[in-house]
Amino acid sequence: DEFRGRLREHLLGLAANADLVVAISESTKEDLLRFWRKESVRAAGEVVAIPLASATPTAIVANPSVSDRLEDLKRQGPYVVYVSTLEARKNHRLLFNLWREFHAEQQLAVPRLVWVGARGWGVNDLLSELECSEAGRDGYIQVWRDVDDELLQGLYANCEFGVFPSFYEGWGLAATELLAHGKTCVVSRRSSLQEATQDVCPSFHPCDHLGWRDEILRLSRDHDYRRQRESDIAARFRPRSWADCSRELASRLFDLSDVSDQHMRAKR
Repeated sequence: DEFRGRLREHLLGLAANADLVVAISESTKEDLLRFWRKESVRAAGEVVAIPLASATPTAIVANPSVSDRLEDLKRQGPYVVYVSTLEARKNHRLLFNLWREFHAEQQLAVPRLVWVGARGWGVNDLLSELECSEAGRDGYIQVWRDVDDELLQGLYANCEFGVFPSFYEGWGLAATELLAHGKTCVVSRRSSLQEATQDVCPSFHPCDHLGWRDEILRLSRDHDYRRQRESDIAARFRPRSWADCSRELASRLFDLSDVSDQHMRAKR
């Protein structure tokens, strides 16, 4: 309740005082404008969306500690990645339930699941359940922390595909990073994830257990289908560079500076 109140006052303060508000997606921009309409306030300045970029794939550096860790994972068999902080909003619970089900039904041949990210809030019970589960004890679901950029690129490059079932995202950077590596990612049909992935990924409601189950099974079993998904990414996905983002942001700031200079000259 305290955080909700502080966030509300902050967003109302933005409406009253900011000359420019930059959102990282059209989705978050529209959500902010919707909140202000609900609060019956009018923004003093312009609200613009400047989407984030996709990291450019880089070669895995020949670091023994990195390659050994990755090679050990590869020896265990195919794997799927979910890269995000472990917190309630990210909906790891859906994946835990699915992979626990896959593990129990051995005939459902599905790659291992690797969660990559730091521990956040609201997941203590989930991590305790994972630790006690057969899927967790057998390494069928793994939690990786302390993953540097080089190892992360290796995890992207060598995975079968990715998953991103988050309830809400301002953008969904890890999903676009997977696409930059040519890998498909099953994403939530919520907030900005379809926008970030340019509608080239299969998407489902974050509570659609059966929809996610069927798609994960299909991507795991039907190699032609997965290759077709990857071909669609190669043909349709247009990654943005961080230089693109920087130029767009700088242009907005320079425009704002010009307006400020004109205002100051007018006052003099």
